[in-house]
Amino acid sequence: MTRCGKTAATPKAAAEEPPVRPERDDHAELLLRSLSERERQVLGMLARGWSNRRIAEACFLSLNTVRTHVQNVLVKLGVHSKLEAAALAVRQGLVSVEDHPA
Repeated sequence: MTRCGKTAATPKAAAEEPPVRPERDDHAELLLRSLSERERQVLGMLARGWSNRRIAEACFLSLNTVRTHVQNVLVKLGVHSKLEAAALAVRQGLVSVEDHPA
């Protein structure tokens, strides 16, 4: 079955493709550099699936402070959700979710 006009890849074609490696583009690199150290830390935790409450407890911050950091991350990265921010961080190689279990 196809979705959005794309055909499904055959197993043979998928096996021949090289492994996908995150490559940072210049625009995304600038966006990520605009984050403060704490915002990058919060973004990394979000990418690992951590809740705001868990981040607050781990960083000894109030829940409102974590919400503020999350909102700042979303605005600076130009995304609309924590999921989009996390996906951008993983795609650009800022966070490796395999190395850090949730």
